[in-house]
Amino acid sequence: MKKLIALACAGALAAALAITGCSGNKTTNEYGLVKDGTLTIVTEATYPPFESLDDSGNVVGFDIDMAAAIADKLGLELEVKQMDFDLLVSAVAAGTDCDVAVAGMGITDDRLELVDFSDLYYSDELAIAVLKTSGITSATYRTALADGKIAVQAGTTGEAQMKEDFPNATIVSLPKTNDCFAGLLTGEYVAVCTNAAVVNQMIGATYSDAMVVKTIATGEEYAIAVSKDDTALKDAINGALAELTADGTLADLLAKWGL
Repeated sequence: MKKLIALACAGALAAALAITGCSGNKTTNEYGLVKDGTLTIVTEATYPPFESLDDSGNVVGFDIDMAAAIADKLGLELEVKQMDFDLLVSAVAAGTDCDVAVAGMGITDDRLELVDFSDLYYSDELAIAVLKTSGITSATYRTALADGKIAVQAGTTGEAQMKEDFPNATIVSLPKTNDCFAGLLTGEYVAVCTNAAVVNQMIGATYSDAMVVKTIATGEEYAIAVSKDDTALKDAINGALAELTADGTLADLLAKWGL
């Protein structure tokens, strides 16, 4: 079951007030920002409802609204940069072009070797989508996918899961989720795997010829990737998340984006 992680316990709120409530007494350089006065985030904008491009080419979505609210709590402007998903963690670790990654990103052991993460803000599962005309069902999907071509976004947990579950299949790693679904519709791939909220959004908004054939209960936990060298920024973000949970802002944003 998709859910908002409950952050607003009394201790967390006290920490939030201690960190964000006095941010006006800090210089933003204490957060180790790459650009003074600005929280610079990186994301990959083909992952609705967390991030996508609107008709004007602006990056929008739950993660973007949440990042803007965090920046506001910290007295910072927000700048959004885009890059391929499998480059986000290394960009944060390098710490030269961005401060954090906000990208529907789950915490994994591999990622923890390079970066730290904020407190959790969302939990999701994985989902496998196929064409409605494929004849594949929840009872037959394992056989159908066993030696087929499965599209995944490069660097995601869906990629790792499909490699583990279907060792004899051809796992095709693509830069964007849109590419995965486009190839599914043309018959190039037998299935697509990514996070359930994203699959449901893609099917509902654009790819109505597809359907979910399997949900995998991974309980993947989303958080903000932060440099291991920037404890002050991580603590400040955690404080802001606690406040945004306590005042209902995160719940409102979840409802706005259908999560």
